[in-house]
Amino acid sequence: MCAEQARPGRADNRVGRTGVVPTDFPTVIAASFPEATIDVDRPLRDDGEWWFDIGLGGREIHVSWQAARGFGVYLGEPGYGERPSEIYADPRMAARRVLQIARGVNAGVEPAAMGMGQVRRLLGHTQADIAAALRIGQANVSRLEGRANPTLGSMRALVEAMGGQLEVRARFPEIDVPIALPAPEAEG
Repeated sequence: MCAEQARPGRADNRVGRTGVVPTDFPTVIAASFPEATIDVDRPLRDDGEWWFDIGLGGREIHVSWQAARGFGVYLGEPGYGERPSEIYADPRMAARRVLQIARGVNAGVEPAAMGMGQVRRLLGHTQADIAAALRIGQANVSRLEGRANPTLGSMRALVEAMGGQLEVRARFPEIDVPIALPAPEAEG
């Protein structure tokens, strides 16, 4: 059941500055999880931040949306000024991730950062696709995804085979900075 509720004092903005409003996002979630409750908090301003609080199995999954950023998925309870754990430009991809989290919640698994296999499945790739891109066997892809302590090189190879770019960040109370990765070793 989808219950749209605006918090007191919130305007009913249908069209943001970009002309795109995530009003169909709750419908996608409700279609896969009819038992979910979805509270929608619309912003006062056209360029404001939307919030979707999705209740499922006694847990809440929080998602925000801004035209300039896209969908932000929070793996825990969002605090004031906290950034989302994950960001998605495509509403279908954000919905797929929320559904992935919801299935885990239904199975008693706490929301957590994704492993390489989860990223691959979310993007719709098979291990055979990745194996072909890396010119290795599918069993090797399975082993790479299952490593407890993967190397940066193997993670970079998997991410690039999926069409992405690996980024490493260091977060401290005072700073949040990207860490430069060594250049990939040249093939000989």
